Amino acid sequence: MKTLANNILSQNGFTTISNIYTISEVNSLIETIENATQNSPNFRQSNDLFAIRNLLSEIPELQNILWND
Repeated sequence: MKTLANNILSQNGFTTISNIYTISEVNSLIETIENATQNSPNFRQSNDLFAIRNLLSEIPELQNILWND
């Protein structure tokens, strides 16, 4: 699996790896983002867009979920 991902990365410049986070961790990420105070200009939201610039600076508590074992 690791070799396949490396080959795809070499060929395409990117790859995806499944099952990095558990369903519980994904739900925690979503909940943390949804509960973040969105009064910063780095939060962009419209009918068809939701974006956060400098995500980890704006929501530092995400780091504990993202950088897991």
